[in-house]
Amino acid sequence: MVGFSLVFLLTMGINDANIVTPPLYQGKTSLETYIRNITVRVIAAELMGSGTLFTVKAGKQRINFVLTTYSLIEHLKKIDIVKNEEGDQRIVITYEDVCVTQGYVMGKKQEIVGITTYTAKVVHVNPSYNIALLQVKKPDAFQIGAVLYPDETLPEDTKLFHCGVPGAINVGRSLLPITEGKVEDTYMKNSNVVIRTSCMTFNGNLGGPVLLGNGMFIGMLIDITDDAKAEILPSYEIKRWANEIGLNWLFDPTAKVTMKQIREIPFMPKEMELLLRGESYAGAPQTGL
Repeated sequence: MVGFSLVFLLTMGINDANIVTPPLYQGKTSLETYIRNITVRVIAAELMGSGTLFTVKAGKQRINFVLTTYSLIEHLKKIDIVKNEEGDQRIVITYEDVCVTQGYVMGKKQEIVGITTYTAKVVHVNPSYNIALLQVKKPDAFQIGAVLYPDETLPEDTKLFHCGVPGAINVGRSLLPITEGKVEDTYMKNSNVVIRTSCMTFNGNLGGPVLLGNGMFIGMLIDITDDAKAEILPSYEIKRWANEIGLNWLFDPTAKVTMKQIREIPFMPKEMELLLRGESYAGAPQTGL
């Protein structure tokens, strides 16, 4: 309990006067409220982790996506070998659905006013980035989403805020803890740029958002160091991933998205499809699907 007490003490440093106006959200809210309302619990069978909401408008509907880590949903993979009428075989990979749940927070007292649970499907995986993209099956389930920080450089001594699900699965109506920290180092890990921060983290936090004080999404927690510090995949690496698969519209709040675009999200990078068919390509990742 000492660790969790420390976490909640750290949240006291967040100033309620620090106002952000998230897109798709009517009115203003404190940073503390906002970060909790874009953070969801992702329940993947016996595992539990965190995720970050991104919301797009498609026609009259809001479609909610959850960005989380591939390592959280990897065990849900199913591999089948399917034969067509000519007897040719192909490998088909699917993933079981997951549950996405959230305790919606309102007011200065940070009160949870409702708990919602929805089913989400896995629509894209990329082990190279440790990214999984989920789509909430019910339209208009959530009204707000994160906003991606557009630059590759941070001001010096920038304060960061991380939110994620604590390790226990029976968290009930408890508030998600928020920790503060700063950038400590930037380095390469598994061919990606990774930022280590001083934000304290716990099991279950993987996939959770890291925000700047103005509410911009600066990265996703993808690993935890031996001394419980956060390693995050920065927003510009996430943007690079999105560019590679034509998913730029996911992070553009002004984009006019069609349901056809959503249906055509590639399930995996093209080069990984080639790998599954036994065809080699330059720079093939060592990690498997």
